[in-house]
Formats: sequence, C-alpha cells, structure tokens
Amino acid sequence: VIGLPGDNKVEKYNLGGKSDSAVLPMSEINQTLSDTSIEVKDGQTIMKFTKIMKEAGEIEITPGDNTLLWAHGSSDVLGYHGFTSKSPFELNLSSGAGEEPANETPSNPAPNPDSDSAPVPETGPAKDCTKEFCDNQL
Repeated sequence: VIGLPGDNKVEKYNLGGKSDSAVLPMSEINQTLSDTSIEVKDGQTIMKFTKIMKEAGEIEITPGDNTLLWAHGSSDVLGYHGFTSKSPFELNLSSGAGEEPANETPSNPAPNPDSDSAPVPETGPAKDCTKEFCDNQL
C-alpha cells in the first residue's frame, strides 16, 4: 500500500523492482482498500486504510504475528525513499503488540536505487513475509 499526498491517493501497488518504473498500481479490480485517506498535518503524513486480510495472490495478513514494511520519501510524489527511510517491523494483530518502527530521516543523500546490491525478489505468487523477504522488498 502506497500513499501519495500530492495526488490524495492510497492504493495497492505491485513492487516489481527497485526503479520507479517497476512500482505500479495494481489493476482496478485488485484495488480493494476501503476507508482510505492521506493528509499532511504538522509536518507528518497520516495514511489510513482498511485492507482485506486474505486476498488471492497477496501475502496474507494474519490475526497473529505479521512482518510489515514501512518506507517514506521526501516529497509528495512517488520516488525512491532512500536507504535509511525504510524497515520491516513486527505487528501482532491479536494482542496489538509490536515493535515501535524506527522513524529515521536520512542525513546523507540516498544511494542510487539501481546500484543497491540487495537482490530483487522474483515476481510471482505471494511469499511469506519473512524478515529476509521483506528486507529484499525494500
């Protein structure tokens, strides 16, 4: 799920690679989010949405432990988020327990995403969102 404050959109995306051209909105039939909103308030972006937990071809969100991803950019348009502005985090939807996601702001210019040495995951059926898989998605 990616939110673009400049377009006032919150949509599901396919992450086909690390370049901007490989990050594309899912087809209209797969846009199943509801109650979406995004706003910038006091310098913070607040994105809200409701998502179906089990959807064909997507990583299932369970009532228990889940590994999720966060990333943020430095503008209102889709672009590379920078090397230090991303991380996986754990969230248990039964207990509400989870780790506090780090909220780091890059102090150095971001590296070129095409030169990042982390492997790009294969496309295809959904995979379990292990920390290793999620790290590769970033």
